[in-house]
Amino acid sequence: MDENGRGWRGAVERRQARRQAANAREAAGRRSWERRTQRGWPAVRTLLTIMLVTLAAFSLTDSAFSYWEATILRDEGVPATGLVEKIGRPNKGPRYADVRFTTRDGRAVSARVDNWQGLPAEGDRVAVCYAPRKPRKYVQDARVCPDFGVVRFGVVTGSGSLGLAIAVWVPWLVRRRRRSGITVAGGG
Repeated sequence: MDENGRGWRGAVERRQARRQAANAREAAGRRSWERRTQRGWPAVRTLLTIMLVTLAAFSLTDSAFSYWEATILRDEGVPATGLVEKIGRPNKGPRYADVRFTTRDGRAVSARVDNWQGLPAEGDRVAVCYAPRKPRKYVQDARVCPDFGVVRFGVVTGSGSLGLAIAVWVPWLVRRRRRSGITVAGGG
């Protein structure tokens, strides 16, 4: 090899230098990518937590109202036979039926029933269960009356959402705890 770095040894050294420079650039790029992803994750984690806690709040609140209705129908429910006047949105969205029935004290009531075990057709005679104090508000299909299934579903959904919200934060808390433990134990 001559003084200008020509020759086979100079070529090998230049090739190694290029590889080292490329590896250094790649490592620097990887570190900056890792830093960028770590920078964005807290915002995603916070947004995900807000969404999951909101879902849990709505699910548990709906479960509480459904439990209230199911309890009233369980305690005070009276069976009645009614006539289906109208079916609402049978193919899309919430399915309900407007049912006209006569209460025990002789009042004719028309109520919207949205919890069916098989939606009836218009003109069908159906058995419903209602609460005498508010027959328009507290009424369900007699085959599912009282319905605690909605309550169970809401509680499971709400609890699962809270569990996922906690699970999103656990890795961060563990890492933070480890870092603080290493710093204290390591003395630096």
